[in-house]
This record gives sequence, structure tokens and C-alpha cells, in this order.
Amino acid sequence: MGELIPSMPDSRITHANKFSTGQKLAELFLTEKNTRNETLATANSIISVGLSMLDAPRPDLHSYEECVAALSNYFEKCAASNVKPTISAIALSLGTSRKQFLEACETGQVTSHGAPCAIALPNDVWRLFISLRDNYVAMLEGFMESASIHPTAGIFLLKNNGDYKDEVDHNYKVTNVSVDVNALAEKYAQEMKE
Repeated sequence: MGELIPSMPDSRITHANKFSTGQKLAELFLTEKNTRNETLATANSIISVGLSMLDAPRPDLHSYEECVAALSNYFEKCAASNVKPTISAIALSLGTSRKQFLEACETGQVTSHGAPCAIALPNDVWRLFISLRDNYVAMLEGFMESASIHPTAGIFLLKNNGDYKDEVDHNYKVTNVSVDVNALAEKYAQEMKE
């Protein structure tokens, strides 16, 4: 760890003679060579794409064309901002929640909040939902293989969105042992007499 330097006006800030007098605080922390810039830019891009989805028109889930248009809008914004797509944002662009989207992939029906019954999706829209989920899982695998996302995050996302599970094989070797019940009873009877 570095040494602690008491607070002072930025005209007097020095740190191991690396920075010249008068350098602004922002320049100390946000240099071009600092990964903090990339982190902030990525965070801002993710926030921007997410907020733009709030204002995007919601498609009629009975219309394949409207669903494709809404998804195209989302994926174009992801590409323009260099943001990886997420299941939650895909669901948001379709006017559903993540949970509703994943349930719809399994059942072909979407349950709206407060609605008395589920909405049955047309077959082409249902296949689109399933394709989106399967493509998302394939993207996650690719991101993990190319080290674009951390394996721990990838495993978490695959378990939550792709039905991946940790499976442990237990191999037991059982040896059959035959026991002569009469001989055992005699042994215990003799021990009890002694």
C-alpha cells in the first residue's frame, strides 16, 4: 500500500514525485493509462443502454415483427455502446421481466402482473424467445472461452439463465459380506455368559 498523505489544496499534491505541482485531482485518478477510465466508460454505457430501454416502445407479444423490431433496437444499442446483452435487458425490451421471459421460454405463456390469466404466445414468438435464451447461453460460453467475462460470473449466469447445474458423481464400491447369523448369535451369547 502507498503512504497516507494528508488532505491539502490540489496545488500542493505530490505523490512520490510522480505528479507535478498544480495537477488536478481528476488527472491523478483518471489518466489514459488507468483502467478506471475503462470501468467508468463501461458502467456509463451499461447505464445508458438500460435507461434507453425504459423509454423504448413495448411490442405486442402477439406480433413477431414488433418483437423482432424491439429486440433489434436493443441489440443495436448494445453494439453501438459496446455493451454485452443481458437476459434482463432482453426481457425489458420485450416488456417482460427476466422471470416472465424465462418462464415464457419454458411454457409458451407470459403472465402479466395483475392479469387474471397468462397470455399464450404465438408459436413463432415462442420460438423466438427460446432462440434468444439459447443464443444468450451460447454467447456466455463464448465470452467465457475468450476471457471476455470472468469465469465466476459466467458460471453464475449460466446456472441462472441456462439451467446449468453442478453435478458430482459419487462412486461407491460396496463389498458384499455374508454374515452367518447363527454363528454371530452364538458368539454374543457366549460373551454374555462370561
